[in-house]
Amino acid sequence: MRHVHGYLEVKLLGLMWKAHHLIWVIVHGYLPVLLDHEDGKRARNALANLREATKQENNRNTKRPKTNTSGSIGVSLDRRGGKWRAYIKEGDRNVSLGYYASRDEAAAARRAAEQRLGYHPNHGREA
Repeated sequence: MRHVHGYLEVKLLGLMWKAHHLIWVIVHGYLPVLLDHEDGKRARNALANLREATKQENNRNTKRPKTNTSGSIGVSLDRRGGKWRAYIKEGDRNVSLGYYASRDEAAAARRAAEQRLGYHPNHGREA
């Protein structure tokens, strides 16, 4: 059975459980605070695709929002100056990575910062 948010669910002992939670508990014997699907596919519950993660780690493995218009997470056009701005979340704050003449330059700066800060390689994948 599929949950409203795309997760697979199983009815066990009269209760509904997310399938990936059951898989993790059966193999590891405990349920962590947060489980992440590394490839972002919520119905793909192979153990190799699951990892225990902090909220920050999970946030660093998100897909690009549907509302994104630049094609890259953390890149936007500054309409006043006509330049492309790159930025990234570092801890609790947004950090500017600078302004660039092209979208590609801003996206490259963002990707470099993601690598430096340990973002998951899947971060910013298409929705």
